[in-house]
Amino acid sequence: MPLDEGAPGAEIIPSHGAELPRGLDAVPRSRFLEGRFGRLFRLLPPFEPPDSLLIGLGAAGGPMVETSASGQDNPAIPAGFTYFGQFVDHDITFDPTSSFGRRHDPDGLQNFRTPRFDLDCLYLAGPKASPFLYDRRAPGRFLLGRNQAQELDLPRNPQRTAVIGDPRNDENIVVSQLHAGLLSFHNAVAAHLAATKANRDRHALPGESLFDTSQRLVRWHYQWVILHDFLPRIVGQPAVSSRVTKDGAGRFTVTLAHYAPEEDAFIPVEFAAAAYRFGHSMIRPRYRLNDVITANVFGKPGDDPLSHLGGGRRLPVAWQAGWQLFFKFPNRRAPQASRKINARLARQLFALPGSVVLSARPELHSLAVRNLLRGKALGLPSGQAVATAVGAAPLTNAQLGLSGAGWDGQAPLWFYVLKEAARAPQSGRRLGPVGGLIVAEVLLGLLKEDSTSFVNAETPWKPVRPIAPAAGRLGIADLLRFAGVA
Repeated sequence: MPLDEGAPGAEIIPSHGAELPRGLDAVPRSRFLEGRFGRLFRLLPPFEPPDSLLIGLGAAGGPMVETSASGQDNPAIPAGFTYFGQFVDHDITFDPTSSFGRRHDPDGLQNFRTPRFDLDCLYLAGPKASPFLYDRRAPGRFLLGRNQAQELDLPRNPQRTAVIGDPRNDENIVVSQLHAGLLSFHNAVAAHLAATKANRDRHALPGESLFDTSQRLVRWHYQWVILHDFLPRIVGQPAVSSRVTKDGAGRFTVTLAHYAPEEDAFIPVEFAAAAYRFGHSMIRPRYRLNDVITANVFGKPGDDPLSHLGGGRRLPVAWQAGWQLFFKFPNRRAPQASRKINARLARQLFALPGSVVLSARPELHSLAVRNLLRGKALGLPSGQAVATAVGAAPLTNAQLGLSGAGWDGQAPLWFYVLKEAARAPQSGRRLGPVGGLIVAEVLLGLLKEDSTSFVNAETPWKPVRPIAPAAGRLGIADLLRFAGVA
């Protein structure tokens, strides 16, 4: 769900009608399932409509712009899950090298994040190899930042750049506050273990240091939240329950039909460049950050810096996130909702600021155009081709509201995923058959393929008190509560 699109060099796109350099129009297709990036449906042909069609579909004056806020809210998914989903994406994918204007073979693309829910965007290589992230006065705990009012912020250098494992988590204030909250969660877990020998002995595995145990518990609780709190909201509980079973002893079995790496886990481009970008449609144009502050999601050059949630700066005073407005807490009012998952994006996403987009081409300031062009550059199959491959009844372009010559009865995979989510019975509350399958299989597959995840623990595990309010029950709100930031 990120808004980032990689390094500045990734912004270069040939002009309309320009030919690619010789040889780039004959890129070999992926043949293997292993690798950090790859294809889920490697036998399906790429869908490559003219750039002009994609730009017209995703343009600021095109059919994907949210024209009215009426009826767009999705109370089934609180607004905070938009940014938790972005954080999860940053934990498992980072592609700073691919570009819009040339074709790419995913087997040749390196993912600069491990395809595991290991929070390497927090920990990097740990206190010994990445000491700049950690507090020497409290060994094994993270440095935390404070603003002028001593409110929680990311740690920053003298130029106010965030000193964190992934700079993308300072893109906006909501995700930066979430990152800071998870740093605090690790510190709270470490403090709990260090408080008494009984606490340490209860949770430590043989040979673990205090940091090792803290890190493992943080990772396992985070993974539990993905499986039990985040994923069911996005794809529906039946899509999870049909793939994950638990025996009487509490051991998990994950059974998947399409995500089956032959060797190492990998991130399919159908997931990274299409299905998982459903979150862009969930973004609200404005958010209540706390009981005092309401701000736009983005600002334009010259706008009052206190009018928007743009990141890359020290947290303004009184701007700490009121998490009860983003996630449901017991005995608190309902939080603000995310937007429905559909093919309508907030108008601000069609005019991304220069701090997000390093390009002089005006069409590339549309997030929708960027997603559509990237899908073509990566050779994604059409939505109808994927639907047929997974045994779902493919929607026609007429049903998708996609008309005009040049589409050849096919639709871009990302657009298809959004459109099917908007149709009954999903009605924008969750993903549909194609998008839900891709997201469920990949996220569950990453848990299954990770020998260190809690689903593969030698001794069955479940969330522990006092982190969890009750044995086996845990949501993102509980992590924030235990961290002391909610």
